[in-house]
Amino acid sequence: MKSIVLQYLVVFGTVSALLGCASGNSKPEAAKVDSDPAASARIRLFGNNGTGVVFYRNQSCVPQNRQGGERVSGGMGQSFKALVQVDQTESIGMPPSQRSTRRRDGILAREFSKEYHVKAGEPITVTMGFTGTPQMVTMNGVTRSGRSESCSVPGGTFVPEAGKDYDVYLDIRRSEGICLATVEAIDAAGGSVPAQVRPATVCM
Repeated sequence: MKSIVLQYLVVFGTVSALLGCASGNSKPEAAKVDSDPAASARIRLFGNNGTGVVFYRNQSCVPQNRQGGERVSGGMGQSFKALVQVDQTESIGMPPSQRSTRRRDGILAREFSKEYHVKAGEPITVTMGFTGTPQMVTMNGVTRSGRSESCSVPGGTFVPEAGKDYDVYLDIRRSEGICLATVEAIDAAGGSVPAQVRPATVCM
């Protein structure tokens, strides 16, 4: 069986995409943010076993040492809990959306989401990546471990608007051999509207 190596596709405008390989350290505690809708927004990020997600507050670039971010997904403990189907979802009251109502669980993975208050008008930069389990390949009657699925998308940044809610997720499309990391604003009816994002460079 031939393994699939997921490539990345970045599309700006009507289909807003961002993000990059999630690695590095993160703050042990999340920053406290005023939850006043006039001064803040809310973001919901999705994680799973094999998916790394880190976001940086008030940053329009990715730190060279990957320090100062808040890890959403990718820690060993989180991966184990997802593996054994423990629900790690943390909500601050964001409404359901098109993305949140179609959770993507696997045999050895339970998707979860975490919601955060963030300051409106300040840039958020997110890094994200995915590595799956190795595929088993059989040749001439011999089965061996093949290549793993993996994908990463360049880091990106967006500026949340006051009072708005956003979904941030990695859309893995195995049938197409691509992955899309997407930011969507949630409208009043629970629909999704692509957010305005741009590529994030490495901080100098």
